[in-house]
Amino acid sequence: MGQRSSREARDKPSFNGVRMTQALGTRLGLTESKASIILEESASDLMKSKDPEIRAAVSLSSRVDKDVKMATEKLIEKNKILAKALQTSKHVNDLLLAREEEEMEKIDKLSRDILEKEAIKYHLDVEHEEEAPCEVYEEKVLRCYLDHAGDPFKCRSVVEEYAECGKRVTVQ
Repeated sequence: MGQRSSREARDKPSFNGVRMTQALGTRLGLTESKASIILEESASDLMKSKDPEIRAAVSLSSRVDKDVKMATEKLIEKNKILAKALQTSKHVNDLLLAREEEEMEKIDKLSRDILEKEAIKYHLDVEHEEEAPCEVYEEKVLRCYLDHAGDPFKCRSVVEEYAECGKRVTVQ
């Protein structure tokens, strides 16, 4: 039986859903005997009490509960507004990405058209552009100079080959 009465006291709601405990009574500034009275009585009976401290504690608890409910409702409403704004932002982002892709395709097409026109204008074969005739020798010279930075005279034969290639190309 002792368990049942303690469970009933624990499960017994007080006013406006706020469960009155000894600790809450103490925090509200009530003496232990007045907090015990609050624990035993219902909210409507407590409001009829002649003790102004008890009536003030019940009133304060009711106001706190109403303030908490209002603050919670405001937060829920703000959350709904933010969720809607986020959803709208995601939709706008998707639209912008689609538009950007369309614009990039247009730019690619225009650049290909311009390149083809310029190639025709200068009689260039854009698809089969050849490498420079002496490019291999140029790379050899550069590599030699890098390898022999302290003694560039060691690259004399490579430089002469590059010069000969240049002469052959200009003669053709």
